Amino acid sequence: MPEQGSSAQLAFRDALVIMNCLRDSGGFRLAAMTGEARKTPMMQQWEELKASAPQSLLFFRLGDFFELFGEDAVKAAPVMQVVLTSRGSKSEDNTPLCGVPAHNFEIYLHRLLDHGFSVALAEQTEEAKPGKNLVRREIVQHFTPGMRLLEQTLDAHYTAVVASKSGRWILAAADVATGDLHISSGTDEEELAALALQLPVQDLRVAQGQSFDIPISYQATCQLIREAEAQELILSRLQLADWRDSPVSLSFDTQVLATLLKILDEAHPNHQLIYQRPSSHEQSVWLSASTQRHLNLFEPKENSLFSFLDRCHTSMGRRQLKLFLTQPTQDLERIKERQSFIHELKSQSFIRKQLQKKLSGILDIHRLFRRKQQPGILTSFRDSLDGGLRIFESLKPKHSYFQKLKSQCDGLLDFMQELDRCIQVSKDSEVGWIKKGVNSELDELRNLERDADKKLSQLEERLREEFSIPVLKIRFHQVFGFIAEVTATHKSKVPTHIKIIQTLANAIRFKTPEIEELEQKLLSLKSRIKEAEQAQIDILFEKLNIHRNLISEWADQIGIVDALTSLAEVSTNYGWSQPRTSRAKDQRIILSEATHPLVKDNFVPLSFKLMNENNFIMLLSGPNMAGKSTLLRVAALCALLHQMGSDVPAKDAELSIFDSILCRMGAMDDLGQGKSTFFVEMREVATMLQSATSNSLLLFDELGRGTSTYDGMSLAWAIIEEVHQIRSLSIVATHYLELATLERKLSGLKNFHVGVKELEGRLIFTRRLEEGPASQSYGIQVARLANIADPILQRAEAKLREFEKRRSAPTPLFELQARKNENSVH
Repeated sequence: MPEQGSSAQLAFRDALVIMNCLRDSGGFRLAAMTGEARKTPMMQQWEELKASAPQSLLFFRLGDFFELFGEDAVKAAPVMQVVLTSRGSKSEDNTPLCGVPAHNFEIYLHRLLDHGFSVALAEQTEEAKPGKNLVRREIVQHFTPGMRLLEQTLDAHYTAVVASKSGRWILAAADVATGDLHISSGTDEEELAALALQLPVQDLRVAQGQSFDIPISYQATCQLIREAEAQELILSRLQLADWRDSPVSLSFDTQVLATLLKILDEAHPNHQLIYQRPSSHEQSVWLSASTQRHLNLFEPKENSLFSFLDRCHTSMGRRQLKLFLTQPTQDLERIKERQSFIHELKSQSFIRKQLQKKLSGILDIHRLFRRKQQPGILTSFRDSLDGGLRIFESLKPKHSYFQKLKSQCDGLLDFMQELDRCIQVSKDSEVGWIKKGVNSELDELRNLERDADKKLSQLEERLREEFSIPVLKIRFHQVFGFIAEVTATHKSKVPTHIKIIQTLANAIRFKTPEIEELEQKLLSLKSRIKEAEQAQIDILFEKLNIHRNLISEWADQIGIVDALTSLAEVSTNYGWSQPRTSRAKDQRIILSEATHPLVKDNFVPLSFKLMNENNFIMLLSGPNMAGKSTLLRVAALCALLHQMGSDVPAKDAELSIFDSILCRMGAMDDLGQGKSTFFVEMREVATMLQSATSNSLLLFDELGRGTSTYDGMSLAWAIIEEVHQIRSLSIVATHYLELATLERKLSGLKNFHVGVKELEGRLIFTRRLEEGPASQSYGIQVARLANIADPILQRAEAKLREFEKRRSAPTPLFELQARKNENSVH
């Protein structure tokens, strides 16, 4: 149905709905027709189904549409961008109504889920038959913002169960569309909230009687299941033969994970849901959700690091690239292996281009496993597996990643050949998918069907001659079976003893004894062919499930190869270089002519050194717009890309391996939680300090700016001292020039500033990093660049001179404070 339908189109849709209702309920019984508003059997059925899912919008199948009634329609129509109408516009029964075509309902479903609604899908579960007033309907699937088992889904959407016991929380989360499973535990609720946002969790189920401060809009409570039931469910859904292979060992953790699996099972009762055993993340770099936001890893979508790096040709590759970004590794060997792969692809552009071409034909294997077992899925698996095998036919790459992929393909070769031997493409959704020669019984039945079809054609020709009706046609009707049809002008030529099936304005339909006899043979043959072909298809699906784990591992490896090929393409296009991994004991970042990948125009490359052995804290000053925040992001992104195994946007680079990369920059409040900009800043800083070690990289942008000057400077001073104690490699950008005196007190801190020149009251930004603190803040000059009116600027300059004269001493406030502290110690 079009989003903005014409009145004729809407009328046609409504007519279809009414006809379906007439068929389903023995008459719609509109009030205008009966004089009273009575509930039809169909609407009684709708009410029963709605009562079983009261919190969800009910998609109710009627013919070729999914319809919504009542309040559901009122809520859904504007979100889905469809027209709201009613069942009987000229009667007392003005029940609101809207609907969407069943063949592309997912488009509309995503719109509802993106707005936080949950949806229950009621399908017809039996075929409509002549004389049967009401077909059976059942709710076959539930959808929530985080539970989207749909074909048209590319982004990750997680459902999670969270619970706590004895001060320890555990979170189990799954993306039902791909089978990706994540399990984490801890004691810090800030970390829990950050993790939920990072995945992202969009459907959170909280253990009954508990509560957590997690800003996720779609939440519900759940009852944890018994441990005895839990173990069996986990073994089944993760396809584990031995409980010792379980990703959880504690009884409480077992209950939480199994509760999640049961929730997903109950939402998708007609699907056999299998999940991948979660891999260990012990070697991953910790990136908080706020760090990911500050570094623009995924948002805004059109200008994020992910969108910049994404040159992937498969969905598995995009998911793997996202995993590289959110879980960079501390494993040196893995970093080196990825770097060597990228180097090989960069040096062999032909192989890279051909590889990308072959990858583009491979479908999303993890999602294919989630689809209904229809014959077309087998052809998709066959073509995708064949595409993976063809990578090695002409390219013959030698890297270890390719060798692992080749080994997996070899293990699947027999199954791929079996699929190729058995499966062909068919226009019919149910039959014609098994090739000739696979099943002798099926071949024999098909031969009999062809003979019957030939006899049908011969009968048609004979009846034309017998009745002298050259336009007579024998065809199959969905309701009446095989019938003969002639135009109304030939009605008189049909013998009176013939059984008339249907009389229309311009045609009549009838059956002869010969047609009925042949119909019974044909329908019996079709049913037997369908059964024989389905049996063969079931055998192939059984073999597919036997190879499921190996195919999933192959798909993961395809994803890794695709993601690294994407990074190689970006590096080639933008002239990036392979960084060296520092083996020095002290942490370091050494960058030469580094750039920010998302800043495209007039970027002056940055070069600097930050080393734990002498200056591990860079105190960076300078005016707004000088480039302080950009320098912080360049350092963080180069460190992140290095530990992804990627090249970096620099002419030369040497970087250490960090256990966490943590950033605090920008101004952001949380009005929904009643938290101010300054509170959010301090909360993020607290999380950074709690997580930081001497192997961490910390980046602070304008510490303490959200409160009064003296409060802000005091906090910044104390936080920098704490960072110096931890000995984390750090860059602190500030406008508080008084902090420059910390260089005399803290041996690991060194002052730098981003260059700026003033010419006739105007600022010229050199964008170059220079040693020493900035001479002034240039706030008024920046305001002039922003076109603040001259009278305001003149008044500001006068007040600035007045404030400067009021200083009690020429020595900066914080230098005095430092001396007082030293005297008190002595």
